[in-house]
Amino acid sequence: IRGQTPTDAIFQGDVGREVHQDRLLHLYADRVSRVESGSYPLLQVPADVFRPDVQSVVAAFRTRSAEEAWRLLNALGVDYVFVGPQERKAYGPDLPQFDDDQYFEVVYDRFPYQIVRVK
Repeated sequence: IRGQTPTDAIFQGDVGREVHQDRLLHLYADRVSRVESGSYPLLQVPADVFRPDVQSVVAAFRTRSAEEAWRLLNALGVDYVFVGPQERKAYGPDLPQFDDDQYFEVVYDRFPYQIVRVK
């Protein structure tokens, strides 16, 4: 990630309740996530029930429309999308919305990891 992206790049990965990739990206790659992962464990409710930004990230990973994914991520100010095993487990092994070069540019691709620039 450090070698493929600018130091001020804003990343986004899955924001599921068990995932804390935002912390790993910061710790190991010195990059930040726009929307942090997490849930409200005392309520046993995923964060996307309460937070519109989390809903937008989930929608961008769920849609198969590149234009819709681009619109959602661009509105959040996301520069790069991180796709790894957790994202593939949660949303399917293929995420074709991120392959459309009109809206995205793959800058790193070594399965199961992929880094995609939001144009």
